[in-house]
Amino acid sequence: RRVLFRSFGRPVVESVIRCAQDYGQHKQTSLGWIEEIAKSQWNDIEALVALKSSLPVDSLVLADFNLRVAQRLNELCAADSGSSDEYCAGSLNDLAIAYCKVGQPELALQAAQEAVDIRRGLAEQRPDAYRPDLAMSLNNLAGVLGALGQREPASQAAQEAAGLYRELAIQRPDTFQSSLALSL
Repeated sequence: RRVLFRSFGRPVVESVIRCAQDYGQHKQTSLGWIEEIAKSQWNDIEALVALKSSLPVDSLVLADFNLRVAQRLNELCAADSGSSDEYCAGSLNDLAIAYCKVGQPELALQAAQEAVDIRRGLAEQRPDAYRPDLAMSLNNLAGVLGALGQREPASQAAQEAAGLYRELAIQRPDTFQSSLALSL
């Protein structure tokens, strides 16, 4: 199966994912296909990143599987001393989203806050490179806080994200105008 993934790559994985979603009523069989692909890639960060990027975030059928992949990527990132803070923050952001999708906002909050903390440090070092990622993580944190009923902290995170998007939209309107509109 590893050869199959390496030979055909993303098109094969995306076809299997579509089948799993289309035949969700046969969840055991269709998810089994994806599980087999993932099992052969479970220790390969690059392959899991490719798989994760192919998974639809809003799929109810794949929500639990999406969470397992996000958890595994986060484990691999934490265990790999060569992993960059940027990569680990992205992994934590994805993990927070996956936790939200399966109804675990408390765990999502922890991952989202950690992603913001890492990205805040990166943005202090290199603002032009990392402010967009910080804004995205703040927006994500605001959503998690809102889901937990923590209105004031959610509002603060959302306002900070909107402020960053405002600054970015002034500098690069073609790139960030839509992000600003979504954050307001």
